[in-house]
Amino acid sequence: MIFIRLGSLLSYCILALGTYKAGFGLYLAATVTDHQFAARRYLASDTTGEAINQGLMYILGAVVLGLLVQIARGVSEWGAEYDEQDES
Repeated sequence: MIFIRLGSLLSYCILALGTYKAGFGLYLAATVTDHQFAARRYLASDTTGEAINQGLMYILGAVVLGLLVQIARGVSEWGAEYDEQDES
């Protein structure tokens, strides 16, 4: 059960990081004149486009991890119901 909770927490953290990186990359791309300097300074990427791509990949990874956590939670609950039926 602890791994399900840790996976869920990790999924939310990765989702927040990806949203921040993609959103801030879009913001910098729209407002700053020197995109490369701003991306290197604030986003640790070479360009704002690369930061946006990385952010979207983080979001995709968080969704996949969240789905795996939901599957694990369902299997865990299903196993508990199965064990209860065998005892009676």
